Amino acid sequence: MKRRHPGILRANYPIVEKYSAAHIAVRTLRVHAEMRKVCVGRELRWSDRPNHVIEQEWFSRTRLKKQWFSSFAYEFLTYELLLDGWLTMPSQPTQFETLHLEKKHPLMRALMDECKKAATAEGNTDVLPLIAKVHEFLDLYEEATMCRFKVCGIRWPATDKSE
Repeated sequence: MKRRHPGILRANYPIVEKYSAAHIAVRTLRVHAEMRKVCVGRELRWSDRPNHVIEQEWFSRTRLKKQWFSSFAYEFLTYELLLDGWLTMPSQPTQFETLHLEKKHPLMRALMDECKKAATAEGNTDVLPLIAKVHEFLDLYEEATMCRFKVCGIRWPATDKSE
């Protein structure tokens, strides 16, 4: 009988079962699941934490509009992560990897940097560990993807003309 891996998309189970817990792809999956659990829904009052609502509002210079940590979490953190590159090991970046490395992750980093700046200025220390968890995931995902690229002989960025 196969083991369950809470918070990890079932399609990723072959990765979790093939590699050790210390492997970068497995760590990425586990931190993504943990990030979703600790970051999403923190603006709500739950019966097990009725007095511990966490939220941060700021004006985003990146998006030129008001943002909230909760809206960031629902937009960027609620998806189920599929490490398609690790599953199929193609000789080029997958569309998902390219989208995340070129567009989504730089935007997520910019928004979290703005959120952190606003939280620090307002003394909102409760949201800082959530921001750190997002950065931890982004760092791990990028490290895991670069590791896969190295194993598969993929140069990144794809437009790099040096060397």
